[in-house]
Amino acid sequence: MPPSKPAAEPPPVAERLAVGLLCLGAVVGPLALGSTGPLARLSLEIAMALAAVLWALSGQRTIRSLLLPVVIAGLLLLQLVPLPENLLLSVAPVSAGRWKVANEGIPNAWGTISVAPAATAAGIRRLLLGLATIAAVTDLARKPVHRRWIYTALAISGGLIWAVAFVFPVDPKVRVVLGFFPVQGEIEFWKTTERLPLQTAGFSYLDWVTVGSQRYMADGSLAGDGFGSYIYSNHFANALCLTLPAVWVLWMLYTRNRLPTAVRFAVLLASMAGAGWTLGAMAQSRAGTASLCFTALVYLSLIAQSRWLRWTTGAAAGLIAVGLLGFVAVFQGPFAAVARMLPGAVYEKIAKIFVDTRIMAAHMAGRMFLASPLLGTGLGTYGDLFPKFAGQERVLYFAHNDYAQLLAETGLAGGVIGGLAAWTVANRFWRFCKERQPANRLIDAGAWAALAGAAAHSVFDWNMHAPANAFLACMVVGLALSSVVPAKGRPQAPPPVWLSRAATAGLVAALLLILPLVGRDAVSDRAMNDLRKATTAARLAAADAKRPAPAPILAAAIERGEQAARLNPGNWQLAVMLGQAHLHLAAAGDDGLGSDALGQMASEWFTRARRASAATRGLPEPLPAA
Repeated sequence: MPPSKPAAEPPPVAERLAVGLLCLGAVVGPLALGSTGPLARLSLEIAMALAAVLWALSGQRTIRSLLLPVVIAGLLLLQLVPLPENLLLSVAPVSAGRWKVANEGIPNAWGTISVAPAATAAGIRRLLLGLATIAAVTDLARKPVHRRWIYTALAISGGLIWAVAFVFPVDPKVRVVLGFFPVQGEIEFWKTTERLPLQTAGFSYLDWVTVGSQRYMADGSLAGDGFGSYIYSNHFANALCLTLPAVWVLWMLYTRNRLPTAVRFAVLLASMAGAGWTLGAMAQSRAGTASLCFTALVYLSLIAQSRWLRWTTGAAAGLIAVGLLGFVAVFQGPFAAVARMLPGAVYEKIAKIFVDTRIMAAHMAGRMFLASPLLGTGLGTYGDLFPKFAGQERVLYFAHNDYAQLLAETGLAGGVIGGLAAWTVANRFWRFCKERQPANRLIDAGAWAALAGAAAHSVFDWNMHAPANAFLACMVVGLALSSVVPAKGRPQAPPPVWLSRAATAGLVAALLLILPLVGRDAVSDRAMNDLRKATTAARLAAADAKRPAPAPILAAAIERGEQAARLNPGNWQLAVMLGQAHLHLAAAGDDGLGSDALGQMASEWFTRARRASAATRGLPEPLPAA
């Protein structure tokens, strides 16, 4: 008898724990309001960090996979290095100008490339977590057992996201997500003054608020529409594009040789049509519906055994990709003037597209890039600078085009890094199409289709800033990359043991060091929400004498805010809100300190905010003369 094949060794316990954390995050993250709340986001980030640490320590990893996340994040730390004014002017002119205004009265003051260092530092931390997650999933998913777990988790997530949408659809009259989380505002129904930007539609009006003899601008964010477990319906659409292909994968895999091919494909096409109807008719997400169609075509072209079906669906997907690139070039890119060459009647219809908020947001990102093309204005600073560039009393927190925003915030340096990453993914996809094996393509095609749909949707929205969706995208990228083994070059000697250990220690140390900082971010976010609610209560009480006195809630919010500010002194938004709360407390009747003392404390907080950022807003000014 021939010798029996030895059984595969079970994965190390640390690897299984890492995969378990990732799978748990994939299922729970989207259901927790897309992880947009401070505690939900913190929980997801802790899971990502611990999973990457367990992966790094559980076996011998390649030097590249260990070092790349740290190197990229380390390069972006250059945006936080203080520079003299002349040098800053040459590498980041926008930042130099803004810091000169912020540092008025301080001779020879230095500034950073980032106009909001605290926001940039937070963005770098989250980028490190995302890159480490991609590296971990890429490596872990090469083992079939891990691959099955991850696909199963994504499929469960997709099924739950879709099912919850039917239980909690959009209700334009009562905007409550999951039946318990209200997203409408207290002052005006359709905009909220109490939510973080992530818990809104990403758009805000700036309203003048009068307090005594002063006034300041407060954000009145456009409330989300609340679809399924997501506050913003377009994020629901993106989550479905990222997870639904895993459902298709499991269906096609486990019905193979069990059901007739016609039945299997009929059910598959029915699910695609049903998901498209959900996004188009129920969620009313145009970009999400188009992206899902693109996802479905890519998936069908990758799994089809029939040549005509493969070529038909592939050609349709290619036409959509070409059309998307053409749309970006004409409406969002440098070739917008081409549209003006069209006949007058045609141009009048097309011109309406240019006034769309998403198009305008992308154009603002382009203007920011052209104003500071080399190194950008700092990761996470688009929303801070938007009012200055747009010259309007409103804020778009995100560019509604993740690529344009990355270019604006990191300049050509970030664009080169992003371009290299895109080239790597495209190269792996080309090799997958050429080398795919029939036995594995049913599984591997799901990740590539999800990645294609998410990449297309990110041209029109800010999906990679929604925590749960960014995490799902990292999972999908890792799965896709793991489906193709890197091309082998010349045989090389293994790296020295000390170098491998040093790389492991570097990544682990970086991940563990940022955990307290992401915890601090969550504390700051909760404190800012408390301050928003308190100042909103003060505004309502000033307009309606029957409402409860706001002094107690203001005092309590200030106490929590000051505790958070001691931990996070560089957060300019927290400092501004503390100043605003002190102004309202002085106007509402002080807590024993006296209005002059409260006014002085407010002034000190506003000064701290100016020093912490070159793009503050919400600072007080005297009332205009009658």
